[in-house]
Amino acid sequence: VKTPAEVASASVLAIIVIAASIWLVIRGGEPDPPPPPPPPPPVVEVEPPPEPDPIVLPSLAASDGFLRAMIEGVSAHPRLGDVIAVDGIARAFVSAVVAIANGESPRALLLYLEPEERFAVAEREGKVVIDPATFERYTWITGVFSSLDATGTAELYSDLEPLFDEAYGEIGYPGERFRNALDDALGVLGSTPLPEGYVEVRRGNVLWEFSDPELENLSPPQKHLLRMGPANVRLIQSKIREIQAAFSH
Repeated sequence: VKTPAEVASASVLAIIVIAASIWLVIRGGEPDPPPPPPPPPPVVEVEPPPEPDPIVLPSLAASDGFLRAMIEGVSAHPRLGDVIAVDGIARAFVSAVVAIANGESPRALLLYLEPEERFAVAEREGKVVIDPATFERYTWITGVFSSLDATGTAELYSDLEPLFDEAYGEIGYPGERFRNALDDALGVLGSTPLPEGYVEVRRGNVLWEFSDPELENLSPPQKHLLRMGPANVRLIQSKIREIQAAFSH
């Protein structure tokens, strides 16, 4: 059974054929031979673009100079060099990420980034809070992190992943993917709650503590992040979301 569309097409074709026949009878002659078909267009073979040469990675022990050059390609921040001014970049990065993923403080691994200015408190509205001027100690490192090109960072990580996996294996995770720890660490920092307004603190046995029990019960890396101040935390978490999205593509 033909569909209405097929019937319509056949009807149109029949009308065209009949009209052509009538025209030929009126002309009283034989139809002219059809013109020769035009020559086919020349086939132009387009060569596919050449595959980029694979990156040849150095050994883990000799990778610092190589890593610095590669990392500088994803940020133009003038102080990027201060962040990667450490011996054994891959090992330090992996160890710090694993600490954060496990809810442990990475401070001992990042002492070279510790600000010279001391932590300070102030009184606001009758409460002891972290002095907002204290947060400015971390403005530059937040700027470095925020300057990272998220897509470029994800692509660079894919190229360098074997080095990070090797360093990950050295600290007790042989044969496992470091990417899992990196995802966990980004999740820890990205999910850190952000208080509104001043951050109230109280004197603890040794250090200042958050007055809000919810904040004080956070993991050490999350509390480190909060001490960078709300404005810095927002920028860092925004960049974390960009990087996570780039990794998922």
